[in-house]
Amino acid sequence: MLKSLYRQFRRRAPPAADVGAEIFRIMATLKAGAIGTALPQIRELLASNPHDPQCLHLLGLAELEAGNPSAAAQAFSAAVARAPVEMVFRANLGLALWRSGDPAGARVQLEMVVDEHPSLASAVRNLADVLIALGHPASAHARLAAALAAEAAMEPADAAQLWIALAGLEPLLSEIDGRVCVQRACALLPDSPWLPLMGYMSFANRCDWSYPVGRLCSYFEEYRARDLPAGAPVFAPAIADCVPVSPDARAMVARRYGRMVEARVAVHDRQMPASSAPAPGGRIRLAYLSADFHNHPTM
Repeated sequence: MLKSLYRQFRRRAPPAADVGAEIFRIMATLKAGAIGTALPQIRELLASNPHDPQCLHLLGLAELEAGNPSAAAQAFSAAVARAPVEMVFRANLGLALWRSGDPAGARVQLEMVVDEHPSLASAVRNLADVLIALGHPASAHARLAAALAAEAAMEPADAAQLWIALAGLEPLLSEIDGRVCVQRACALLPDSPWLPLMGYMSFANRCDWSYPVGRLCSYFEEYRARDLPAGAPVFAPAIADCVPVSPDARAMVARRYGRMVEARVAVHDRQMPASSAPAPGGRIRLAYLSADFHNHPTM
């Protein structure tokens, strides 16, 4: 994620030379993963430049990377207030709002960005995620398709991430063939170690057994006893349960998926009240919770 944000940030013209040089120096520190080092430097820079929108934006990037989306949203909001036409600031504000549990607010910001720059891949993909969460998969499809209409003018990595996002809509929209989407992404980034692994469910959903499952199994087994590299995809445990791998490999996939889910729900910080016992003779109410209330073989 930071690599994509860094690429956006680097495209901007720097501010005054002294402040600009310091911002880009700190950005390099952030890109290297030294968030604990970068944050004090950013706050020191802000002490002497409290109204500089790029300094505020940099603070937002650091807070977002540190796992503090609410603090990041505050910093990005301040940057947007001082530079409302900077769409990169709005794009990152939308991401921070989305991660802090405000998809409606994220949608407002991201739609403004995508309306202005329909092929800004990171914003389009984040907007698609938000629209899906809000129950509008067809709108997500329309946004992704509109961006991919300008695929020839994009960087291959940007276009590939949009094709992968489109593949993710397959369970929700019958007209999408995830196999084709993954193949298009792989063609754009033929040296990627991850993309060829991401098509298994698209093939399995169509009972197409031509997928090279051995490569996926080797990947799971290789990393069963150690952490995956940065940028590695997160697979659902059900995928590991469908292929012939060891219990240790399945446990690794489940742990990594669990950490992702834990991080996503932690931002909501909500405590559900305990339900009271029904009155004698009262009606018992049942609720069903599932990820499979759609066109699914075990629904």
